[in-house]
Amino acid sequence: MIEIESAMARRVLTATALLLAASLAAQTQVSAQDEATRLVLRNGRTTLVLDKAHKGAAVSLTDNASRQEFIAPQAAPCLFRLAFTQKGDTSGTTQTFSSRDAEAVTYAVEKTAAGGGASLRFSGIGGRKLEALCTATLKQDDPLVRWRISVSGSEPLVLEEIRFPVLTLRATLGDRDDDDAVMAGLSTSGIFRRPGQWYRGARLHADQPGTLTAQFACYYDATAGLYTATQDGKGYPKTLDVVRTADGLELAWVHLCCRELTPPVALDYDVAFTTFRAGSGAAPTDWRDGADLYKQWAIEQRWCAKTIADRPDIPAWVKSGSAILFCDLRSRWGNAESMAGT
Repeated sequence: MIEIESAMARRVLTATALLLAASLAAQTQVSAQDEATRLVLRNGRTTLVLDKAHKGAAVSLTDNASRQEFIAPQAAPCLFRLAFTQKGDTSGTTQTFSSRDAEAVTYAVEKTAAGGGASLRFSGIGGRKLEALCTATLKQDDPLVRWRISVSGSEPLVLEEIRFPVLTLRATLGDRDDDDAVMAGLSTSGIFRRPGQWYRGARLHADQPGTLTAQFACYYDATAGLYTATQDGKGYPKTLDVVRTADGLELAWVHLCCRELTPPVALDYDVAFTTFRAGSGAAPTDWRDGADLYKQWAIEQRWCAKTIADRPDIPAWVKSGSAILFCDLRSRWGNAESMAGT
């Protein structure tokens, strides 16, 4: 009798282990679905919905575990904007077209053993001989959705910048805003709390090269966060732009090009998005959880091959440390006398 019960217990444990393994496998699988009105991309972390009625714009981005929604309802969402100047024109006048200005869009999804993804081909942009190809790639056991874009055409235009991808985020995450924050990889003061209370038109604008020393950003509350980064190991010029609009917070990477369209202009790096939560279930989510995602990529880059202490190109006096006293004598805080004793 004891042997029978022991055998049954082993079978139950085996069945439980198999169910758990199947559940974990399901959580890490990726899927790309081409439905009648939308494309749905899903990985182990996040689910992204692109709406065909809005020509491929993102209308939903949710964290799978918490079900937190990040995309705001919008009347006229877009996936990208392109800024051009006329070839030979030095006046600075630009022409801007968005994904909404395409005369036609074709959609396709791909499913492979390594993952899958979607491609969106835009033609007749702005009624001109302009085309764009956007791809979103998913990989097994990779939390990121990886975006790329290429632009081509036979118009006498210079492509000045690509604003892509464009996401309009909810001004308030969850049911309150006291734990909402935008974080950018700035050299100083990179956390901006309660961005939903910014006045319309208020902007966080950070350049690389420039104030954006780490090419990533987060938007989060205590429940979950949205992570984005450009995985650019070569240092192409770009801008992180977050703007308060009537709909919410428009977040976009602005890729500076200044290129004619022959050959086609294509991003040489991935623009990554995903969601994240706190590593510990008891701790609230914050920007450090997003920074851990950036670290996984950054430590594989050439600038992290050696620590500062091991680099022979840095003088010893820098490695030994220093102290800097910085004081604004003329600033919004007043003059030196008013700062005495502070």
